[in-house]
Amino acid sequence: MRKAIAVVTALMIVGTTLLMSGCDSGTDTYSIDGDYNVGTVQFVYGENQTFTLREVIVTIDTSARDIFFSGIDRNGALWGYSGSYRHTGNRIIASDLPEVDFGSADQLDLRLEFTSSRRFEGVAINWVYDGTRLTDVGAANITGQETFIRSAEARDAAPTGVEKTPKLEIIQQQD
Repeated sequence: MRKAIAVVTALMIVGTTLLMSGCDSGTDTYSIDGDYNVGTVQFVYGENQTFTLREVIVTIDTSARDIFFSGIDRNGALWGYSGSYRHTGNRIIASDLPEVDFGSADQLDLRLEFTSSRRFEGVAINWVYDGTRLTDVGAANITGQETFIRSAEARDAAPTGVEKTPKLEIIQQQD
């Protein structure tokens, strides 16, 4: 009986130690440079309003320390956000990424954790502004899988002649 108690106690100590240390993937730091297919991203805003982007691509350029997030809305217009990021281990934090090419004051935050050199999980937070006034905030959980595309093609994929509807207007139309 004492031997059984000792074994159970030892197993509890080992189990508690493993639990407290977490399920870390070890000390591996993954290569994160490249293009990641995210697919469809649906931002959820106040009062359950949504804004959906499809064919979302996240591009990470480690040599320039830039990150690019782009997707196509329901009207076929390309939305893109670009800027720099902070990188610690397998985590990337990109804050206040401005919209590119459209002159909007909207911003995007990305918080990504790489679970392998080919995959990440994270969250995208979209800050919607009317001029300088914050009007809404939307968030979406995202998962990216490395893909083999040429980044310039993804960035230039916007259909020509498509007028972009402001995001706040799209959100209100989806009632």
